[in-house]
Amino acid sequence: MDMRFLVTLTLLVPGFGMAAETILPGLYETTVNTEIKMGAMELPPNTARQTTCITAEDVANGPPVPQPGDADCDVQKYEFGNGKLNMEMVCSMQGGEGRMIGTGSYTNDSYEMNNLFKMKTQGMEMEMKSVAQGRRIKDC
Repeated sequence: MDMRFLVTLTLLVPGFGMAAETILPGLYETTVNTEIKMGAMELPPNTARQTTCITAEDVANGPPVPQPGDADCDVQKYEFGNGKLNMEMVCSMQGGEGRMIGTGSYTNDSYEMNNLFKMKTQGMEMEMKSVAQGRRIKDC
């Protein structure tokens, strides 16, 4: 299991998962709380923070559909508008398949995204839950 793939799903998706017609350009701070369970083992909860500059050009181009580099993913649902975000994707990687479901909400200067990622590979089941909360903190 590639942890960079999991982190990308958690951090990239909420950073651009807002409707282009309402998001304000600026520096956004995102806090992600993550819980991971692999088989019978649960890892301690983790909190990560990152800042991302979203430019006027990013807003004009609209949010990119996430595509982690380490996996072959099929985005089955990607809807945003009216303050809501819903997405679903299936990814094949390292001999297994995973499914991520994300739901969230946004305003012009903040967002929250709840993700559930489940996969089974080499006979082991893994589940990752994350909650990402972001807010605009200033101009870039």
